[in-house]
Amino acid sequence: IAWADKAYEIDTAHSLAECSNQGTCNFKTGKCRCFDGFEGVACQRASCGKDNCGKNGVCLTMGQVYEQTTLRQTNMLTFSPWESNHTTMCVCRPGYAGPACNYRLCPKGDDPITFHNGYRTVKLVTSATHGMLSGYF
Repeated sequence: IAWADKAYEIDTAHSLAECSNQGTCNFKTGKCRCFDGFEGVACQRASCGKDNCGKNGVCLTMGQVYEQTTLRQTNMLTFSPWESNHTTMCVCRPGYAGPACNYRLCPKGDDPITFHNGYRTVKLVTSATHGMLSGYF
């Protein structure tokens, strides 16, 4: 399935494509050689990079991230669009950031040596109805 191609009708996209249009086919072996940033036998998944998030994070699909962030909600909906199992991202340990979790965050707060000024979490709640996205902190 192509990562990007022309949509011919409403809700019709991602046509079948050799190596998902994200790699080249070796016609002698029948195997794809994926471009940087993609992996899988048909280059069908976005990868988390060469070091796979290093020691400061874990590589998860968008579907896995959704499941982990909605575990405590009683009305958990399923996340099942095409990219759910095809797009991956690094989820960093607290104190780390960046696409490969290779940036160390600096202390935050009114005074870095004041106790209890750890990393704060901001909960962002969003909702949408037919194309309009809204939310609050």
